[in-house]
Amino acid sequence: MKRGIGLFVLLTLLLTGIVFAGNAENDLILRISSFKPVQYQMVLDDLEKSFPGRFEVEEPTLVALQKLRQLRVILLGRMENGDPNAFAESKALLDQLDGQLLRNPLLEGKSVIAIRRYLGDKSRSAMGGELGLAPSNFQNNSEIRNPDKDWENEFVHISFQEGKKNVKPFYKPAKGMIISDPEMHFSGTKMLFSSIGTNGRWHILK
Repeated sequence: MKRGIGLFVLLTLLLTGIVFAGNAENDLILRISSFKPVQYQMVLDDLEKSFPGRFEVEEPTLVALQKLRQLRVILLGRMENGDPNAFAESKALLDQLDGQLLRNPLLEGKSVIAIRRYLGDKSRSAMGGELGLAPSNFQNNSEIRNPDKDWENEFVHISFQEGKKNVKPFYKPAKGMIISDPEMHFSGTKMLFSSIGTNGRWHILK
């Protein structure tokens, strides 16, 4: 259970703002409001235990974590009042914490393919069809509204090397067209996905 919680927190922290891109200030407010210092510490403890000598927690990370424990509510209040310094302080603290997790040995040399959707102010509140997903688990893509217009999305390649994350777009569909359901070939060199074909219906593309 501990490892499962740690992995969830790790992926949430590292991929936030990647799959669903939105307003940077709103993202900071929501990240700080939902940040759990105890769970973050569990991730650090698990990584140190799992990779002795390969993963070491830096002193600036411990300082940033302690500051968030003490100042999280204060920073939230200042950001909600529009204090630009509070946004800068919050970003610096989260950048330090994210940077520590990017040095996870499990990520080194790995790659992830993802869909990045630009949802604007809805990036943290959209649900179901607004995310480009079937509204309910008993429905399919045919229930997604307006799949051939009003969507801004692209496939991105996320790679992790030497403690850094690189996000590179590699496919963008026609303007307004939705992309969904990526499925990689075992070789990692080809991919299937679903979108709207020339006849206005859902197709499997490659």
